[in-house]
Amino acid sequence: MSHKYQFLSLFLLAVPEGTRECTLGFSDIEKLTGKALPSSALNHRAWWANQAGLDNRPQARAWESAGFKVDAVHQGEGGWVRFKRSTTGAAPPAQTNDQKQTSVVERSGRLKVCKDTQEPARYDAGAIALVSCVATKRPGKGAARDLYASAWFKKVRQHVETAGLSWYILSAKYGLLHPDQQIEPYEMTLNNMSVLERQAWAQSVMRQIGDQLQGRDKFVLFAGLRYREFLQPLLESEGAKIRVPMAGLTQGRQLNWLDTHQANVQA
Repeated sequence: MSHKYQFLSLFLLAVPEGTRECTLGFSDIEKLTGKALPSSALNHRAWWANQAGLDNRPQARAWESAGFKVDAVHQGEGGWVRFKRSTTGAAPPAQTNDQKQTSVVERSGRLKVCKDTQEPARYDAGAIALVSCVATKRPGKGAARDLYASAWFKKVRQHVETAGLSWYILSAKYGLLHPDQQIEPYEMTLNNMSVLERQAWAQSVMRQIGDQLQGRDKFVLFAGLRYREFLQPLLESEGAKIRVPMAGLTQGRQLNWLDTHQANVQA
């Protein structure tokens, strides 16, 4: 295979055999190929169609030669594609363990294949999950837990609620939000704020945590760097124990992590 999607094929070949699904963001695929996806991939579902008959599209050959089929695609904000291991068709070429670990060449800007045991994510009893807000929101006033509508937020919500964790939302506008609090859609993000504004936001959230969560000292952060950069040090300075389960993962890899990690709370 010598086309530009060969690194996507090699990446999928390196996915551990026990993993049935693999979700990649469009940005992940662009890092693998070293090129931007064509506009048809961003706007037309047909670009992601699996091979049929004598179809010879290089992108479809890439995932199907690795033993995967496209299962779902999101072409809106934060685009992603979910590959599911195929149960029919030709088996992928056999590889040694060493080949599987090194089949994606490490070059600047490319993804590394990381082994993932997919062991359940275990959280301390009494830990509070803090989940960052997202841009995609439903219209109209409603409970904060239902207002944020991105695939990422829905998966994180399911993850923390399955674990039985109490959780709050880190809102760029409101600070610390209880999931049941009634709010209206808004357009505000820490990504557009200055350093001083983000520092002030983190200090405000700390005051809210002090008022609403007195005595709680274990936190699990499901939030991007902008939402953690000043808040996490403030929490740690007060002796809080912090976990960031998905630190360093791209959005597509985070979706895959949420798909493949069960959650439970340690007694």
